[in-house]
Amino acid sequence: MDAKVLARHAISGIEAGKLEIRPGLANVLMAMSRIAPKFMLKQMAKIGKPKRVSGQPMNRVSTSS
Repeated sequence: MDAKVLARHAISGIEAGKLEIRPGLANVLMAMSRIAPKFMLKQMAKIGKPKRVSGQPMNRVSTSS
């Protein structure tokens, strides 16, 4: 989401006196976490894992001098 759009949502939410401001897909995430919490937790865990390019060795830092 663009920063200007995010700011517009935040300002309009503050002016409306909302306690929670959830722009973009945050509303969907909130609803889905209430409907199927375990499923959403697994999906968020998948998104958070770093992706490894196949065939490429991982770079390792040498600790020896």
